[in-house]
Amino acid sequence: MRLSDLMSSFDLSFYPQVALVLFLAVFIGICWRTLLRRERHAEDPAMLPLQDDQPTPASRENTP
Repeated sequence: MRLSDLMSSFDLSFYPQVALVLFLAVFIGICWRTLLRRERHAEDPAMLPLQDDQPTPASRENTP
C-alpha cells in the first residue's frame, strides 16, 4: 500500500472548517482580551487631569 493510496482514503475535507473555527475563536479571544485590558489601563491616566492636588510619584522624588 502506497502513501498516496492511504491519504486518498481519508476524508480531509473538514480540516479547513476546523482550522477556520479555531482561528476565529483565537482571534476573538485576543481582541476581547485587548479591549478589556485597554479599559482597565485607561482608567488611571484618564483621572490624571482631575488629580491636581495630589503630587505624582515623579515630583515627590525631585522634592528636597
